[in-house]
Amino acid sequence: MRRTAIAILVLLASSLYPSAASAREGQSAPPFDRPLQTRHVRAGELEVRCYTYSRVMVKEIDAGEVGDQQISLVPITPPADRPPCQVKNLANEHVIPIESWSGYFHGAKDGYVFLSAGDGANRGLGFSVYHGGDPASLFQDALKFERERGRFQSIAGDTAGLTLHYTRVYTGPCSVQIDGAACWARIAAETHLPLASQPDCAAGYLRAKQELANARCEIAHRKNNTACIKREIDGMKADDASPSVIGYDVEVLIQPPQTSIRPAGGPVACWPAD
Repeated sequence: MRRTAIAILVLLASSLYPSAASAREGQSAPPFDRPLQTRHVRAGELEVRCYTYSRVMVKEIDAGEVGDQQISLVPITPPADRPPCQVKNLANEHVIPIESWSGYFHGAKDGYVFLSAGDGANRGLGFSVYHGGDPASLFQDALKFERERGRFQSIAGDTAGLTLHYTRVYTGPCSVQIDGAACWARIAAETHLPLASQPDCAAGYLRAKQELANARCEIAHRKNNTACIKREIDGMKADDASPSVIGYDVEVLIQPPQTSIRPAGGPVACWPAD
């Protein structure tokens, strides 16, 4: 019985929330640059993946766990420079400290490197941005999963820096569903959203409960009839206390060492944290 319950929870989580598999994306997918060279090398149980661009080579060492065992950046100067793709680190290779970021290579744009988190959370995917071969993160945030992928609406670079547009996933310090206007005022102050843009969190929380109830009834009972769904939703009253997650469009300007983030207008959504 216990094994059955655990199996149901595992299936349920995989059906509703992003996993390590869906966090990994094609590194040449728009709006990222296409690598000049892509190489995969097997070394025993390890897989080494190298993506070479005009200014940097990104190397991943994958041991088959959630998140790469190592991600490193190799600066490239000469136009024809093609560093070897190997487990052993090069003299000018900069390893990103695992304690500062764990995940996968997401893509590169105009000399900037994007890493994604190993797993999604709260229906979003964390990411971290680096410049050239510098292993210090310039910016970290989370963007909304859309069709099982973390998608940027646009990424544009110029001599001043990089401009990003995406739907941000912000997890608040409180529940708008429980604390109402006082909680929303805190979230609005921290996100710079106008007070008037308060989303319908009641509808968002109910929608999340319905999705969870549908999945549970389908997996556990092979049906999602009205009685089963109502019973499941009635048992989720404690979920109203979950912190409110806010999804809203932003424009981010990365101009090392400065970064600015501001709301870009459009609808604001609300749902409970996982």
